[in-house]
Amino acid sequence: MYLLERRFNDTDGFTNAAVDGVRLRMGWNKIQPTLNSAIDWTEPDRAVANAKKNGKQIKLGIAFLAAESNPTGFEEAGCKMVQLSIGKIPWINDPIFLREAGKLIAALGTRYDGQVTAVVMGGLGVKNFESHIANNPEDMAALDAAGGLDGWKNAVKEITQLYNNAFPNTRFVFTAGLPYNNKDGEAALREVIDFVAPKYGERFGLMNCALNAESGPNYPPNELVTKYAPTNACGLQFLTNCATGFGGATCKGTLQQVLDKGVEILKGKGDLEVYPKDADNPANAQLFKDTSAKLK
Repeated sequence: MYLLERRFNDTDGFTNAAVDGVRLRMGWNKIQPTLNSAIDWTEPDRAVANAKKNGKQIKLGIAFLAAESNPTGFEEAGCKMVQLSIGKIPWINDPIFLREAGKLIAALGTRYDGQVTAVVMGGLGVKNFESHIANNPEDMAALDAAGGLDGWKNAVKEITQLYNNAFPNTRFVFTAGLPYNNKDGEAALREVIDFVAPKYGERFGLMNCALNAESGPNYPPNELVTKYAPTNACGLQFLTNCATGFGGATCKGTLQQVLDKGVEILKGKGDLEVYPKDADNPANAQLFKDTSAKLK
């Protein structure tokens, strides 16, 4: 069981006996505001040190591609940009974007390979970590004009190779989401995962972020997690906080039901990520410990 953290915190998760570790998430621009500025490693360094101090595992994720997470300077550097409903982003298959992403990933590997439990891959889509890139038909049309799903597939395969090169001693985790919300998007996701999962083996991890009490194999990311759970490092993240909902959605059941569904989809092998409100509730501590015992 991992606690999700959007910002570094000296105590949450690191001293929480109900969880096994922490996943720290932040945007590229939080450690490097512009493409030409030096990287500030302060927050991730503190997180890694605190995890070690408290005997916790830690997953590190630096998000990029989404407009809200990128350093400034891509357009000025000559990178092809695409205007989407969530803002202007670099075209994922543009050589300038891939070059700069490669520099970041290499720097992360130099500093943290072998020092963290896993690194969650950024750069796959516009929801920061999930490989989802188009929110509506207008977004799909704009992306198609730039290179479409073929370009997305090529770029995602290259980004995965960059993580493999930079982290020879660490798991690297692909967060699966449909690039387009249609059959073509489903086919593209399956093609990419069926290519990279066997290629990189047990160091390649796969997860999705839409777990709820009614989750099942009909949703392609769940289907792929179940398929590769026996051979690759897999995991799941809650769709939402069960108590309050998120964006109008709920977990469609109790916390127990959601966790049981996660263990089922993972075939008893992998990890689950939870939000602070659930993890910090003492009433849930035994449930989380029992669930961890069901996963290996």
